[in-house]
Amino acid sequence: MKNSTLVKNDFLKELQKEARAQKKLNEERVFPEFFDEVTSFIGVYSWQTLLVLALITATLVEIF
Repeated sequence: MKNSTLVKNDFLKELQKEARAQKKLNEERVFPEFFDEVTSFIGVYSWQTLLVLALITATLVEIF
């Protein structure tokens, strides 16, 4: 019983730590607000964006 309580307390402490980290991420902006549309697009179409960027990069490397 006591071990179960310790595990629950450890879990709750870890959960609170993660919640604080998530709150910090939500409060601090990495990019300015005017990039919201671009970052949303990249978030929704991430692998397509990476594919296009990879093709452009490969083409530029071959050209130069």
